[in-house]
Amino acid sequence: MKYFLNKTDLPFYDNILKNPEYHIRAKGIHHKVVYMTPDQYMKEVAIMQGTTVQDQYDMISPGLVKQYKAQTLAGSPMPMLSLEPPRNQEGRHRAMVAKELGLKKIPVLKVWKE
Repeated sequence: MKYFLNKTDLPFYDNILKNPEYHIRAKGIHHKVVYMTPDQYMKEVAIMQGTTVQDQYDMISPGLVKQYKAQTLAGSPMPMLSLEPPRNQEGRHRAMVAKELGLKKIPVLKVWKE
């Protein structure tokens, strides 16, 4: 996918991607890269954080979206989004950029502990 990297912007998650067997065996941390629409991502974040989808969109800075979009269109791919319920998400602004670019699916790293 030309608009996204095959890594996140978080070293811990990138380490999970590089060393999945270690994280499963030593820490019980699992992961899967899934593809969803930007709206699906926002809905999952809202559910995870106990808010409305509109609340999630209200947290987005239009200036940051504009900056990320310009960088992406100039050839600098964005890091993959991430979800680690119930505590962590990274990617609202990137989801919005993807939505503005008309992307139907975006890569999301889902992380969970068993």
